[in-house]
Amino acid sequence: MFIHTFTPTERTVTVEIPESFLNHPVEIMVVPVPYESIEQRRKEIETFFAKHQISTTDLKFNRDELYDR
Repeated sequence: MFIHTFTPTERTVTVEIPESFLNHPVEIMVVPVPYESIEQRRKEIETFFAKHQISTTDLKFNRDELYDR
C-alpha cells in the first residue's frame, strides 16, 4: 500500500508509483481530506516518534553475520 497526502495546485496531477507496482493492477483514489485531520495526524506521528527516540550511532553492521547461520 502506498499513501501520499498532498495539496494539489492544479487539476492535473502526475503520480509516481513504486517500481514494485509496475505491471500489476493498481487502484488510484482521490479523496478529499479535511485539513484538520492532516494536522492532527502529523501531530500524532510526531508524538509517537518523540516517545520512541533511539540512537543508532553505536550499532555496527557486520555483513559476515548474515552467513553465520
